[in-house]
Amino acid sequence: MKIKFKRELSYLSFAMPAFLVYTILTIYPLAQTLWLSFTNWDGYSMENLSFVGFQNFENIFSDKAMVTALWNTCFYSIVFPILVTVFAIPLAIILNSRMSTRNFQRAVFFFPSVPSTIILGYLWPYILVPTQSGVLNQFLGLFGIRPVLWLADPKWAMVSVIMVGMWSSMGWHACIYLAKLQSIPTDYYEAAIIDGANSWQKFKYFTLEILL
Repeated sequence: MKIKFKRELSYLSFAMPAFLVYTILTIYPLAQTLWLSFTNWDGYSMENLSFVGFQNFENIFSDKAMVTALWNTCFYSIVFPILVTVFAIPLAIILNSRMSTRNFQRAVFFFPSVPSTIILGYLWPYILVPTQSGVLNQFLGLFGIRPVLWLADPKWAMVSVIMVGMWSSMGWHACIYLAKLQSIPTDYYEAAIIDGANSWQKFKYFTLEILL
C-alpha cells in the first residue's frame, strides 16, 4: 500500500505544477467572476462593494438587446456545427477520391483555415459590402440578382457570419474527416460490394458510422 502511494505521489508531483497554473489562470478567475456577478461592482473599484443577489441577471434578461445577443449566440452555436458537419463530410469523401488533382484540391480547401481571425475580419467586410460596390454583390449582379444587404439587415448579418465561419473552418474539418476515412480498411468496402451493397448503403452503414 505504501509503495503504491509513493508511486502515485510521484505522478502527482509532476502534475501539480500544471494544476497550480490552471488553478491560478482559469479556476480562480472563473470563481471570482461568478462572485462579482452577485455584487454591484462597477468594473473599476472594489470599494463600497455589496451583495445584490440576482439583480444583475434580472437586468440582463430585461434588456432586449442583450436577449437578442444571447439568442443569436445560441442560434449560431447550434446551426454552425451542424452545417459544418453536413458539408465537411461530403467534401472529405470527394477529397478522398482517386482524382489526379486531389492533393491540390485538399490544399485549396484547407487554405481558408490558415489565415488568422484578424485577417478574415479585415477581408470579409470588403467582400460583404451591402451596396452594389461589394465584391459579392458585384458577382451576384452578373446573374441579375439585386444587391443583398449582407451586413445591414439582421437576418442577412447572421447568414453572413455563418457563411464566413463555414468558409474558414470547413476545409479544416474536412481534413480531419479525411484522415479518418483514410484509416478505414478497404476490406470493409470490398466485402460490402460482394454482398451487393450500393453506394448509399456503403456510405450509411460504413463511412457515416465510422466518422460519427
